[in-house]
Amino acid sequence: MSEGVWTNNWQGVKNAMLCGFVRNGWSTVRDENGNVVDGYNGALPMGSYQNVNVASSSYPALIFGTGTAAPAATDLGLSHKWTSGISRVAIVNGALSYDDSTHTASKEVKATIQNTGVNPVTVTEWGIVGRAWRGSSSYPDILLYRALLDSPVTLNQYESATLSATITVQLTDPS
Repeated sequence: MSEGVWTNNWQGVKNAMLCGFVRNGWSTVRDENGNVVDGYNGALPMGSYQNVNVASSSYPALIFGTGTAAPAATDLGLSHKWTSGISRVAIVNGALSYDDSTHTASKEVKATIQNTGVNPVTVTEWGIVGRAWRGSSSYPDILLYRALLDSPVTLNQYESATLSATITVQLTDPS
């Protein structure tokens, strides 16, 4: 897969985790509709991924879409998330590694997805989502990372593909 962008939500999540709360302006975290959420209780991008299309408080999720807009830090969702006719076949979490010279952590995640719909689907984008909360019973997914595939993948009915993502974060101490 290709390189993309960590979203402003990711910056807001990191600030919220340091401070323990979300505050509009410097630790803003927004759902896909642009609404500020009350807090973040989702897993982090270097955590263990499960074979699902939505995140939880225990694990982030890899999501896929058919949009072609260039990724931007201001993105709140994929351009066009693929939600129906997609079956999650398998997910494989690689080991977390750390490079002391660059202070970079990385991990490979492989997701096998299948088109269970009638029409062909061309997968062009992917992202990482975590889980936030709003009020006492609303748990929207929050886009943390978004990228376009280097080469789009077209899946006809019942065809599957395995997409590999290497997730990389550089660790720095706050100054």
